[in-house]
Amino acid sequence: MIEHRPPAWAACLLLLAACGQSESPAKNSVTVKLPPAGAPVAPDSSYTSIDPASCKVVGNSSRRCEGAAGYALETGRQVAIVAPDGRRSILDLSKLGTKGAPKLGAKAEWRGPAPGHPHVLIVRVGSDLAIARLEYPACIVAVVARQPRQNEKARDIADGKLPACLGG
Repeated sequence: MIEHRPPAWAACLLLLAACGQSESPAKNSVTVKLPPAGAPVAPDSSYTSIDPASCKVVGNSSRRCEGAAGYALETGRQVAIVAPDGRRSILDLSKLGTKGAPKLGAKAEWRGPAPGHPHVLIVRVGSDLAIARLEYPACIVAVVARQPRQNEKARDIADGKLPACLGG
């Protein structure tokens, strides 16, 4: 009995054809476009809620709101930034004319040179935007009063060389 096999070149053609076909991407895959090597990366923001309903009650009148990259905000009569390692920095909001518990906006903007690596917090206090450096000890470095392009101006400050802490 003679066995009939296809020629070797047919197997090579099948392999080449298989290599030229691409599988469709999985439904849960993510495509990330990276900048060319050495190109500057644009700063990025992430947002978290500081609405009292989305925060945990801690103490008598304080709430702990989860932030970005392990940071948290504690709100109440004072506002404190809690670093990922647990160190707390109370923000001096006296420059914003707050008496009693500050009236905060509903969200916090965590800004940094790359996603997930914030170095600045931007939060609304009344009609102003407070910019705080996250490096311990965290502090307010600038305040942007209500004005046209207020958010863009706050981000410009956050993305540049941060000024010294207000009040020293």
